[in-house]
Amino acid sequence: MRNNSVRAVTAAMSMLVLAALACGPAGSSTTEVTEPSITITGPASGTQVMVGDDVQVVSTSVADAGVSRVELSVNGQMVRSDAPPSGNPTTFSVAQPWTPMAEGEVTISAVVYDVDGTASEPAVIVLQVEAAVAEVTSTPVPDEEGEGGCTLNAAYEADVTVPDDTEMEPGESFIKTWRIRNTGTCDWGAGFALVFVDRDQMGAPSSVPIDPTAAGETVDVAVTMVAPESPGTYRSDWRVRSDTGTTFGSIVYVRIVVPEEATATPTPTLTPTTGPTSESLVPPTNLEATFSGGHVHFTWDDAQGETAYRYEISFAAGGLGAATTGSLPADTESYDGGSVSCGGDGGFTIIAIAEGGAEIGRDSVTYETDPCPEETITIPYANRGQVDADGGTAAPSNAGDTNANNGLQGFVTFD
Repeated sequence: MRNNSVRAVTAAMSMLVLAALACGPAGSSTTEVTEPSITITGPASGTQVMVGDDVQVVSTSVADAGVSRVELSVNGQMVRSDAPPSGNPTTFSVAQPWTPMAEGEVTISAVVYDVDGTASEPAVIVLQVEAAVAEVTSTPVPDEEGEGGCTLNAAYEADVTVPDDTEMEPGESFIKTWRIRNTGTCDWGAGFALVFVDRDQMGAPSSVPIDPTAAGETVDVAVTMVAPESPGTYRSDWRVRSDTGTTFGSIVYVRIVVPEEATATPTPTLTPTTGPTSESLVPPTNLEATFSGGHVHFTWDDAQGETAYRYEISFAAGGLGAATTGSLPADTESYDGGSVSCGGDGGFTIIAIAEGGAEIGRDSVTYETDPCPEETITIPYANRGQVDADGGTAAPSNAGDTNANNGLQGFVTFD
């Protein structure tokens, strides 16, 4: 019996040794390269933000092959792409700014690409964009009489862009957008405009047209302005004007600050530089927008003397819009604006930056996507109902495939 037990134990030990050898030497392992991954660490999904806020979308990416870039999209529209500042690290954290331009629920997604072009699964959050809180205003102005006995009046509703006391660089171009409510009983039609009435015009046109607005409704009105070259606080006042020339409603205004330049500490001697002179600084030109594969692409003739580019891009479709800014390396001559949906419009500005951060010049272009196609639904006929035989009005008869439970019906009545 003892010999049989020894043989059984020996056989069992042999099987264990063979199993261990089949699994490979102890401590050995095979390194597998995993696909890149990305996590949005802020803001949290479900966060409420305000129209015009500077929202910083913070993400952390991991890519064994090295991070190439991180793309940020809003409702499927890419709004910016950022690469690591140096090399291609395996871990990369970045804060990507985005400014919401309209109320509603938006989906934010981020995707990381490694150096081999492999994309991660998107990290997704949902944000709720709320209207900007309006400042307390003075007592509303009296109504003006409009044509046909209706009343003309208007009230400030919200700053959509450029909150009061925003700092601007000297000569910086910006777009101020107000939300204005028609508080009268007259509808605003063709010929109504927002007009400059007082203070600093800041390079703006004397008037801009207002989209047709029914009584009680709101409308967003945008005006392009340029910050003055001298430091100081500047305010521009505007009011609504009717198609007959009557100016009415509360004043809406924008107030910006052009800060004083920092005073440099004087040095004993001046060291000549080899950087570009003013004569060698040339802004970008011939900016164009083209469409290919559902994307919008921008090309331009390269500036001269630039050390970097800054871009501003906006797009709106279906009542939702987004705008953002970003940077590009010197000598860049194109930019992929990402996928764009039908029935929308947007704008793109490329700005050449010289050494020290001064602006060399800029070029802008606007673009529109094709209208969304109409959708036709065919409803099969189905005979239902009854008809009185005594010459009276028949009971309604409906046409439609109601048996399919698709909720589509058509009704016919006759004498």
